Order: sequence, then structure tokens, then C-alpha cells
Amino acid sequence: MAFRFLHIGDLHLETAFGGAEATRRRLRDATREALRRAVDCCIEEEVHALLIAGDAFDDEKLSLGAADYFLQQLDRLVDRGIHVFYVTGNHDPGNKGGRAEEMRFLEAPERVGPEAGLWIFRRGTPRATTLLDAAGEPVAVVLGAGHSKANVSTNLASKFQRPETHLPVVGLLHTQVEAAQVSDAHDRYAPSQRSDYEAAGLEYWALGHVHLRQQVFDDLPVWYCGNLQGRHPKETGPKGGLLVEVHAGEAPTVRFQPLAPVEWHTHPVNQLQAVLSRDGLLSLLQNALQALETQTGLAPQDLCVRLVPSGPCPFAGLLLRTEERNALALELQEAGGYLEIQIRAEQVFAPRDLSDLEATPSVQREALDWIRRLQDDDAALLQLAPSELPGADSSVEATTQARLAYLRDRLQGLEEELLTRCFDPEAWA
Repeated sequence: MAFRFLHIGDLHLETAFGGAEATRRRLRDATREALRRAVDCCIEEEVHALLIAGDAFDDEKLSLGAADYFLQQLDRLVDRGIHVFYVTGNHDPGNKGGRAEEMRFLEAPERVGPEAGLWIFRRGTPRATTLLDAAGEPVAVVLGAGHSKANVSTNLASKFQRPETHLPVVGLLHTQVEAAQVSDAHDRYAPSQRSDYEAAGLEYWALGHVHLRQQVFDDLPVWYCGNLQGRHPKETGPKGGLLVEVHAGEAPTVRFQPLAPVEWHTHPVNQLQAVLSRDGLLSLLQNALQALETQTGLAPQDLCVRLVPSGPCPFAGLLLRTEERNALALELQEAGGYLEIQIRAEQVFAPRDLSDLEATPSVQREALDWIRRLQDDDAALLQLAPSELPGADSSVEATTQARLAYLRDRLQGLEEELLTRCFDPEAWA
């Protein structure tokens, strides 16, 4: 029999959102709505369980109202015979007196079911719980370990060992896998490595902590579901959970389920050379927003967008002035009914005639040629790169593509810096 569940994590109920008051209010409500949608999904898909991979809330900020809402939604699952397995993280640790301990979750026993319940793993030692279905038949084993305090520095994943069973085993953990994408954007709590997951041999790992949805290793079933609702401009795109089906000894089937009502997007704006007026610039930005609406299928009130115009623009001076840029953003926001609009103009510059520079031999021209070549020439970029990359973590060295992505990120803006130095030397004085 297959074990079917929804994997979510990093809800961060009552998180301290930034931005304008209207945006903060909408995101707070959106986080709750995303949880409700997760519960609806579990009921509609008739899963056996909901797995929550930590950081359900920010402990010291959680209001009684938000805690009640959290439990009310989960009670809907229990009433439908769907189990909830919840592992504590660094924001909602299971220490004595903490909010996670005060809730109506019970320590996960060795066996649960057929009657459903709310089960918690809040200790650092992994515990195996066998799940029985409505008929009393064993379906799977959930193996979980939680954060017993806020700052866990030990490797919890290394303690996981597959129990002797013919059932599929799913690991539930809040951890920073060092090889994961954007792992360096998160604190190094309960750090883990590839070897930990290879040794355990589980059918699926339901992880939390890193907010970017991803399969961490191509050949291992180690998954981050990402956070449930994007909270700021760096958490872009659709957010939600992972619908998973696992059989013993087989690769899992994993399907992304979008759940977040609000999405953050960063959207490039090009072809600025033809802009001849402020109205023309406004129209170009509006067209970019409408294209994003079509792409996402979302209504404007559910979109927070960071527009990034780049390249030569006759109205670069306007975009580079903070008050003018903010006025444009507000006009776009109000006219289109968007939740929030931001404009970032670091990559915009006034048009330049490069014919003399490109035709005359010079150190500057050679440098320009190299910068442009390195944007497309992988072999040349790898050859020029130093053996040790400053500021890079272990994930950058995991694959050649990750190393190239890191190097090209460091190239961003170099061409513009060089041209600024050539055409506006006072800016470097």
C-alpha cells in the first residue's frame, strides 16, 4: 500500500512582515489562508497524513488568536481521520515552557491509528512511529526528530537509522543541508550532509528550514517543500507544499501543490532605449506588469512585484532619483490595483556611444571584451577563476553548474562599472 501525505513547512505564523502596512496585513492573512488551503488539499486528496517540517510559527510572536487558528485548522484533519505529524524547528523549539509544548500535540508514540491525532516530535533523538490506516493496517513509518531548543548546532540527520520494516519510511526533520541551494541565506541549525541521507536509506525526507523548494540531491529523495507563503521580495514565485506518494523500496512520486494566495515576483524590464517620455516609461512598465499577470494567472491584488529595468535609457536620470522612482511605483500600484510595486534601477544608465571605445585599442576595450566573453564562455570563465572562491560555501563546489552560476553572479554589474569609469570618471574620484 502507498503512503500518501502533504509535506509543508516554515509557515511562520505571525512573522514580522516588512513593507507598507497594507502589505503586512495582507501577508499576515495570506499565511493563514495558505494553511487553510493546505488542510483543504489534504481532505480533497484523501491523504493519510499532513507532515509539518518545523517553524510553524515564530514562538515569541505567536498570538493566542493565531495559535487557536492553527489548531482549529488541524482539528479539521483529525475529524476526517487524517493524522498530523509536526516536528519542531529553530523558531518553534520544543523546550519546556515553549509554545510548541503548550499546544494540544501529543508525543508521537510507537503506533498511531486508526483514530487520527496531532503528533509532535520535539526531541533531538529520532523516534519511529508506525501509522495505521482506518482499517488498522500498517501503512508507513514516520521517523522524526525535533529541535529541543532554539539553537541546535548538532547534526540530527546523522542519528536517523532505518528501522527493520517492510513499510516505507519517511524522515521528518528541520535542518540546514549544506549542499542545498540558498542554504547560506539561513542560519546553520542542525546542519547535515549528503552522507547522512545516503546512510539512512529512507524512502523520503520531508525537510524544513530552507525556504526554496527543491530536491537537494538528484539521486536521493531529500526534499525541501519551501515555505508556505513568500514573505519578502527574495522569496519569489509560487509557494505551497509537496503531495507525496511512497512505496517501500521505490522512488517517491512528488507533485508541487501551490497554496500561497500572494506571490512575490522580480520582473526584468528591457528595451528602454525607445522611451521618449515619462508617459512612455510608465506605459512600458505597465506592459511588463500585465505580462506578469498573464504569466502567473494571478489578480493584481495578489501580486507583489519588484520591477528591474536595465540597460540604456534616455530617462535613466529619472529612474535613478529615489523620489521619482517611488512616485512611479506608487502610480503603477494604484492604477493597477497591485498589492505592492517596487522599482530597482541599479542596472539603468544613460545611452552611450561606444563606437570610439570599441574601435580603439586600449586596456579598457580589452577588459570590456573579456567581460562580455566570459558571460557566454564556460571554459574561459572556469580557467580564469581562482581555485578557492571567496565567500563561497560548499554548495558552490557541488557541481560545475553551481560554480559557473556563482562566478557569473560575481560578473554582474562589472560591464556597467567599467563603462561608468570610462564615460564618467568623476564617479570614481
